Amino acid sequence: MTDQALRLLRESARLAELAAFPFNFDIGRAAHGNVEEVRTASGDPLGIVAGDDTGGRYFVCADGSMLYADSEGSAGNTALQEKAGGRVSARLDQARPEREDAQLAQAIRSLEALRGVLAAPGDDSLCHWQGVNLGRFIAEEHYSLTRALADARHPEEARALLKAADAILGELSENAANGARELAEGTAARVREIS
Repeated sequence: MTDQALRLLRESARLAELAAFPFNFDIGRAAHGNVEEVRTASGDPLGIVAGDDTGGRYFVCADGSMLYADSEGSAGNTALQEKAGGRVSARLDQARPEREDAQLAQAIRSLEALRGVLAAPGDDSLCHWQGVNLGRFIAEEHYSLTRALADARHPEEARALLKAADAILGELSENAANGARELAEGTAARVREIS
C-alpha cells in the first residue's frame, strides 16, 4: 500500500467504500485501534492503517512492511511494502498519526527510518521522488513534526529536524519545493522563536 493510495483512500469517501467492500480493507476501522498497545517480537511499535470486518487489523511495521493480524492474534506479513517507495510511503503514513497523537519520539524515529531508505533505497522505485508529490509530502511531514517539536518546547530536536527538512527541501524539484515553501518558512520562524 503506497502513501498515495492511502492518501486517496483517506481523502475520497467513495474510494474508501470500495476498499472496504469488496476488498475488506477499511481505513475507518483503524480509528478503533486496539485495547492494548501492539508490538512486534522485537519490541517495535506497529501503526494501524486499516481493519476488516472480522476484527483483523493492518499494521505498518518498523521496516515499512505491512502486517495483517486477525482477531485471534495470528499475523502474517502481507508483502505489500517490498520496494523502497512502499517503505518510504509506509513510514510517512506511520509518522503522521504519531505526530498527531503527540508521540513525537516515535515520529522522529519513523522519519529517521524514512530518510535511511531515501539514502539507500536498494531499488529504483524512488528514482524520481524529488520531482513528484511524494517528495513534497516528505518535506511537509518533516516540517510539521518540526513545528510540533517547537510547540512542545523541544528546541534541540526541532533544530535537528529542521536541518533534515531543509536538506530534503533542497533536493526537491522547483514545483515540488514550492508546495512546501510556505510551511518551511513558517516552521523556521517558529524554531527561531524558541531558540
